[in-house]
Amino acid sequence: MTLLALGKPAFATMTSHLAGAVRDLFASYGSAVDLRTGARPALEEGQMSMAVIGYAGNGVRGALILMTTETAIGAWLTAAGVPDADCEDALGEFANMLLGRLKARLLREGIAIFSTTPTTATGTRLRLSDPPGHHAWSFFEGPGWHLNVRLEATFERDFAPNSARTVSCPPEAGDFIEL
Repeated sequence: MTLLALGKPAFATMTSHLAGAVRDLFASYGSAVDLRTGARPALEEGQMSMAVIGYAGNGVRGALILMTTETAIGAWLTAAGVPDADCEDALGEFANMLLGRLKARLLREGIAIFSTTPTTATGTRLRLSDPPGHHAWSFFEGPGWHLNVRLEATFERDFAPNSARTVSCPPEAGDFIEL
């Protein structure tokens, strides 16, 4: 079995949950988001911002990458009610919130991961090389903005989701917690 065949069903599960996590995140700020299908859109030649947040679990590791424009981040901040916040910090926080939502969904599938601190960069002509293992781009459009998201994952030979699903699932954003 090749390394790329390892984890293929788990990666498909991860990517299928990613779109829902993106929709949920932006819906919590009152923005509808559409998943774009088809060929990868060309990235702008101008200034782009990127956030990278890593994750690891038993037999799996990878990263979630968000790429967009500062105009898009500004629209998100306005929707969140904090229009004067720093764009790079905000993009890192959106990456953190998105991975948190994905993490909660994956936990229900028996895939437990831990996240790192996001790193951000801004520049022109940002490019990413293809990593080893699995990777896939997803493209989203909101009102007047777009977001490119790449999910990366490498699976060890002994990787297997926790079929017993004995891991306690944390509450999701917006869940009511009775004290």
